[in-house]
Amino acid sequence: MPSALPRPIRLTRVRQNNLKGITVEFPARKWTVITGLSGSGKSSLAFETLYAEGQRRYVESLSTYTRQFLEKMPKPDLDAVENIPPAIALEQRNHVLNSRSSVGTQTEILDYLRLLYARAGETRCRECGSEVRRVSAQTVLGEALSWFPGRSAAVAAPLPGPGAARPAGKAAKKKKTKAPERAVKPAADVAAYLRLFREQGFRRILWRTKGSAAVTLDFDELDTPGVKLPPAGAFHGREALLLVDRFRLKGEPDQDTRARLLDSIEQSVRMGRDSVALLDLESGETRWFECRFACVKCATPHREPEPDLFSFNSPIGACAHCSGFGYNLELDESLVVPDPSKTLKNGAIDPLSKPSYGDWQKGMFRFAERQGISIGKRYRELTPSQRKLLWEGAEGDDTFPGLRKFFELLARKKYKLHV
Repeated sequence: MPSALPRPIRLTRVRQNNLKGITVEFPARKWTVITGLSGSGKSSLAFETLYAEGQRRYVESLSTYTRQFLEKMPKPDLDAVENIPPAIALEQRNHVLNSRSSVGTQTEILDYLRLLYARAGETRCRECGSEVRRVSAQTVLGEALSWFPGRSAAVAAPLPGPGAARPAGKAAKKKKTKAPERAVKPAADVAAYLRLFREQGFRRILWRTKGSAAVTLDFDELDTPGVKLPPAGAFHGREALLLVDRFRLKGEPDQDTRARLLDSIEQSVRMGRDSVALLDLESGETRWFECRFACVKCATPHREPEPDLFSFNSPIGACAHCSGFGYNLELDESLVVPDPSKTLKNGAIDPLSKPSYGDWQKGMFRFAERQGISIGKRYRELTPSQRKLLWEGAEGDDTFPGLRKFFELLARKKYKLHV
């Protein structure tokens, strides 16, 4: 059965201010405009009756503690009010002299919406549309406990490569001063880099290149002549993986095994710059996890929602082009060239004809001569390609960067009155 229609708001015998006992109905969920002569009681009906009674009833529904912080409006003079909801009022005076003010900011509803979107909203990946959520070491532990049983598996961390970052561990905490970076020598530096991990107790590294099987290197073989080392490219494509720990789980793991697995995952996250991999050593299957706010499917990182991200009054959430004001400053050719019948030499480009920008005009004249544009020609007689050169400039010609670039440079000083 269709739902019942909402009942209208009914005011009976309103005597507020100069109203003479009128009875009126307002249809629910409809726009209603109150019109009349000055002094006929429009504001008395809208603000001092409808809004006052709706707000008064809402405040009375709150706790005693809350009511002491809210302004309570007096009860309007009338016989009865039916079906009135909580009300908000936007009066004709501007409380805040700010061009960004809106219904949301004036009523403070925007503050609640920002909090709602940031805390209860669901983020979707901009690349694949999958859910985006924060992945922690505990999350990876749960995935490992369900995926490891019956497999010869390992926890691994991608290595950034020699010269990119020092490996995490005791060696990284000895000195806080930055050492000067040196040029990377492919073979010698890779071997020295891997010896650092051997000193920290790690035993193996695994890497695979495109079109080839996985290769495992035992760190005990680093000093063996002719040993095969990972290529430099393996460190940049997350192909070189440090095996942090290996597991073969049978059945439900005990508490010590869970603690050891969690510790290995946390260590891999630190060393892999928030990335950790779970490996099946027999089939070569790899499952990647990004321990940050990222897509659960493609691991694309995203910015974590926060209330300021949903506010156009904040630099974080404001539009990058209009800064939250809703309008952009654009160039109008008819204002830059108010009289197209003039020649370039006689000041067709009006802003450059001012004494302050005489140097820019001379630069434009030199540029026009280099590009084969006659400065004695009327602006309206210039071809579209010639106008484009004047506005955009020409690549490789630094004589004049173009009118658009001139105004971009000028916009940086628009705080000056004459600009």
